[in-house]
Amino acid sequence: MSETEAVFARKEDLMARGITRDMLIDGVEILEGFDRIVVDIMEKHRMVFTI
Repeated sequence: MSETEAVFARKEDLMARGITRDMLIDGVEILEGFDRIVVDIMEKHRMVFTI
């Protein structure tokens, strides 16, 4: 990934889908807790895309 790209995944969503850390591509940051996710994304990034 380049310096301008960031990929985040919520731990609870990964667990609900049976996805483990070793199944993720390099560079994916796992976040815990909704409050932390909102603060991290809103303070550190200018764009957010979700599916």
